Amino acid sequence: MVMKEVIYTKVLLWAYKKEWAGFTKKQLREELGIKDNGVMIWIESIFFVGTNNDRPLFGQIPHDGDESYYALTDKGVAAAVDFLELHEARASSKWAMRIAIVAIFISAIIGLYQIFFPQDVRIIEGYCTVQGVAIVPNPTHANQMNTSIIVGVHSFRKTPIPTPTTTQNTNIPC
Repeated sequence: MVMKEVIYTKVLLWAYKKEWAGFTKKQLREELGIKDNGVMIWIESIFFVGTNNDRPLFGQIPHDGDESYYALTDKGVAAAVDFLELHEARASSKWAMRIAIVAIFISAIIGLYQIFFPQDVRIIEGYCTVQGVAIVPNPTHANQMNTSIIVGVHSFRKTPIPTPTTTQNTNIPC
């Protein structure tokens, strides 16, 4: 059964690559190296005649000359495209599985590192150079003169800049 499946896909993809140029039975036999008459009879019964009163995968096409030329029918093209898409989906799923395994491995290492080597949190006090200071009322303390300062932090230093060069940059404790 495995040999017939291999032959089936070989014949189907070979004919798909031929497109609409067509081929003869003699070309099919020679280019695929089919020497056994039993295999050729099986190929003819599957591809040229069809199975269970179904349309064949190969149909005869008009051609100048004495020999009959064949090409894939719509059913044959659909079978070839389905096979190629399935093959591509399998390859993509293998890559996705590999990437997922690597991601799980990396996250497990990071998780173990964080468990066994916890990091201390330190608060660093310094001065931020900010741009565009906006002072807005704090709604939680409406009856007091308390305000909130919304800033865009530009850079952080442990010591204040001696003199601001512009009026927009301001040193404030962070």
